[in-house]
Amino acid sequence: MIQKKISPARQGEGIRSIPFPDSSLFPAFLAIASFCLWVKCTTSLTEPEIGTINYSGISGRIAFCRAYDGGSYYIAVIDATNKSSTMTKVTGVVFGTSVALSPTSHEVVFSGLRGNDFGYKIFSLNGQTISKLTDNKNQNLFPVYSANGAFIIYLYKDAQERLMRMNADGSSPVQMFTFGKPGSDSRFSLNKEGNRVAIASQGAICLVASDGSNLKTLVQPGDSASLYDPAWSPQNDKIAFVSRQGPNEGNAPPFFFTILCVDTLGAAIDTIHTARQSSYFNDVQIAWSPDGSQIAFDTPKEGEGRPHIFVVDTAFKNVQQITSGDGWDLGVSWVQSIP
Repeated sequence: MIQKKISPARQGEGIRSIPFPDSSLFPAFLAIASFCLWVKCTTSLTEPEIGTINYSGISGRIAFCRAYDGGSYYIAVIDATNKSSTMTKVTGVVFGTSVALSPTSHEVVFSGLRGNDFGYKIFSLNGQTISKLTDNKNQNLFPVYSANGAFIIYLYKDAQERLMRMNADGSSPVQMFTFGKPGSDSRFSLNKEGNRVAIASQGAICLVASDGSNLKTLVQPGDSASLYDPAWSPQNDKIAFVSRQGPNEGNAPPFFFTILCVDTLGAAIDTIHTARQSSYFNDVQIAWSPDGSQIAFDTPKEGEGRPHIFVVDTAFKNVQQITSGDGWDLGVSWVQSIP
């Protein structure tokens, strides 16, 4: 592996629904022709630099997957507090787009395919060491850490869709509950106590107890949007999520992604940010800042093909771009910096 480090230099009305597109979660971007980064530094095709990072106005650590033309994949971690960043190459792994930083900010888990493995597995990256946390022939997707870092929940797909829980080292996997119908292709989120889960199921944003009981629907979709990627706020009082409006991947644009926020009673919905895209690339993923004042998300600028990481202020709705360059920045996780 290669590690590079550089230092500074509305209401919910109008929400509509379409079926969740499985293919959207594993885009075909993963094999394109190669060329260099757009940065003021010397790079090579085999060892790209992380590029220009905008550290202003953010703190803590942000992790994401970076893919390059030609099929090389990295885990990138922005340390905004110390204004430095790292990028670690993950040889032989084809990514999904979901990454999760541990609460200590030192370990990243992600879903991916590696070697001759069947189905997506959950992997852990700690320093320069990669460990496989799950080992079976089915899909293991969307890992999420508990608030104390002791365990990880994830989606397990065989003939059914199950929400699983395992220790942070991959041991003792147990089933939390089974989804009644398919349609849970989205990340999940845990509350601080670890006893309630925010899920996207059948196009709705819901809360459910960790054993699958007491299902409560917070937001019902209308007729032409997908709702997905619920994320519990650090204060435990709100759920942010994404609405995608527009045709399926093969049809004509435009596409609109809207980040919304609902309180845990389902009483009030706030529109945080809407992005218009000229082509459908991949579902947007979101992550709260540690203090709950900002939301990070991955998306291309309108008219551009490569997604990057952006941050929006939830109060004033100001948006700033954090990453740039010729990489494809996908999935996002955000925690406080711990030395």
